Amino acid sequence: MNDNKMLKSMALGFYEEWYQKDVSPNLDEETKLDIVGRISRISLRRPIYLPNVEISLDDFPELKPFTHTVTISGMQLYVVMTEIMKGMGAPVAPASEVALR
Repeated sequence: MNDNKMLKSMALGFYEEWYQKDVSPNLDEETKLDIVGRISRISLRRPIYLPNVEISLDDFPELKPFTHTVTISGMQLYVVMTEIMKGMGAPVAPASEVALR
């Protein structure tokens, strides 16, 4: 397996755990849907799943309490989006598995 794929998968796995443990229990369903919409709009303008893409947390104030930075990585937002969709019952593969393809 390619080392870059493995590292990307590991990072996404950590983000999945962060979302499930810290973020998800603290957001209501309406807020989660709103976040998915905003992530979707950003992803239409640029590929958020690539490494080194940073997005201002000002665009996602609901996530500020769960991170210690002023930006959030596009990969982290990708995980937030996929985990929210998975929680809604959409047939979505975990982001960490997609990275290995």
